[in-house]
Amino acid sequence: MRRLLQTLFVLSMGVVLNACTDPLKDINVNYIVPTSKAIATLNFVNANKASNNLYPQGLTITYVGSDNYWEPALPTGRTPSWIQDVSGSSAPQPDPASPLKAVALGFNRSITPTPAKPIRFTVIAKAPGFVTTSLAVEIPDTGFFRFDVPMVELASPPQGIGVVTGSTNQGSGGTILPVTLQTSSTTDKPEKARLNIPSGTVMYDAANNVVSGAVNVNVTQFDARNENSLAAFPGGLQPHTALNTNGQPIGPIYFVTAGLLNIKMTSSSKTVKSFSQPVDVTMEVNDALVNPATGQPVQAGDQVPLWSLDDDTGVWTLEDTLAFIRNTTTGKLEARFGITHLSSYNLDWYGERCNQPFVLNVSGDLDVLKAYPIINLKMYDDRTGNLVKTVGVNGNSFALSPKVTFYNGPASGRYHFVAEYMNFFNWQYEKDPGKSTSFQCGETSTYNLQPPPIEPGEVDIRVQLMGTCTENPRIRVYPTTEIWYLKEGEKEWQSAGWMRDGVFKGSAERGATYIVMAFHDGKMHEFRITIPNINTLDYVNTFLMSFKYCSGLR
Repeated sequence: MRRLLQTLFVLSMGVVLNACTDPLKDINVNYIVPTSKAIATLNFVNANKASNNLYPQGLTITYVGSDNYWEPALPTGRTPSWIQDVSGSSAPQPDPASPLKAVALGFNRSITPTPAKPIRFTVIAKAPGFVTTSLAVEIPDTGFFRFDVPMVELASPPQGIGVVTGSTNQGSGGTILPVTLQTSSTTDKPEKARLNIPSGTVMYDAANNVVSGAVNVNVTQFDARNENSLAAFPGGLQPHTALNTNGQPIGPIYFVTAGLLNIKMTSSSKTVKSFSQPVDVTMEVNDALVNPATGQPVQAGDQVPLWSLDDDTGVWTLEDTLAFIRNTTTGKLEARFGITHLSSYNLDWYGERCNQPFVLNVSGDLDVLKAYPIINLKMYDDRTGNLVKTVGVNGNSFALSPKVTFYNGPASGRYHFVAEYMNFFNWQYEKDPGKSTSFQCGETSTYNLQPPPIEPGEVDIRVQLMGTCTENPRIRVYPTTEIWYLKEGEKEWQSAGWMRDGVFKGSAERGATYIVMAFHDGKMHEFRITIPNINTLDYVNTFLMSFKYCSGLR
């Protein structure tokens, strides 16, 4: 039967099938929802944790992939049918009625991802007031995966990211007056970026129509060394699809960045896409930045490739190779270039990805590790000190295997990991005082994890979630999805881990009240739990399924 892994018929007491006019009248039909061999949650958050708007409202996402799940999409990519909701329906959008912006994805059950043939697709996220971003998702194995997608709010950027806004008037002959915009210099982002629009510049939209009238301009600069900036880079540092200057695919590659600039211009309902003449851009570079090609701090004359990002497909294109120059007035190193179309522009050295795994052997107090729902393992480049990637691991997984295997790291260079632990009671990440041993492509590293102790006052809980169909309450569905919770009085949602076949086991704080959410059937289903002063708690909650979904369960 379609979308069913297992169907269990539970006969009510005293029912004799042959005696019923309707043999299913008094029978409850329990469906354990089919799960794909890999499940992934995408969690969209504000990159600035101090913002009053922690989750991008009005968010829409696009999935771009190839018909073959392991092949990167070309610029003409589209949403492939093998990307699905965990319920087995079409690829989901975030629930507009929910403050939390997360979706749970499943994939066609015929798909078994492996390191040689991983699931690959790109997700593109757009929300009013936020910089458009994209993430190259790669799933090399079966199991459960979660990907955070930090988005930059223009009105409240995090440390390491600068935003400047302005406007210009467009007449029939183009820009009436020249316009210069410059991002500010701060302690956490000492470099500036400048944009100069010459007078007479004609602006065009995507259909090549002239844009006239008032045009709003936003310039967002991403620092090359700040972790907040690196984590929120539009397009990420490990793109699936990159094109050379001839438009031919290259890769898979990874980036080592010297800085990124996102430029957006809008007029009423139109978005500017191109110009009649080059618009001048200057990006300053910090002298402490290490050039991975030389292993030394960057110097005047060092060369760096310039890339542009297509916001609609997540594809990077190599535009040019630039040489850094020393500004004799400011004393700063700069890269200067002209642009004729709008996108994110990235100064990036690049290299090949490793075709062998990075293996991390973990030791430590497993009982303490198991108490942490999320442990972020952050990979750093030994040469530059830059963050390369972050992998979230459920602490309980170490009880099953004290080994973590990473794929698609850089093919050259040496790296190490530092762990961050999500404190269940304080909702903060605490950094491990140690780090892993250094290793490179194909090598094994060791790490003695030293998490802070868990505070007392926990209650073991077992939550069962069951969906029912409004037109036939006897049909009951037990989902597999990620569980999210918000402690009353807090404002940031946290992941509690995965519910499997309708059952979640975890722990909570005595006396605390939690709002709990689970994504299924295209919606976030919410319920509230107050934890009593006992040692264990069993909790059952039901939610209503949509007619569209339930109509397939017949």
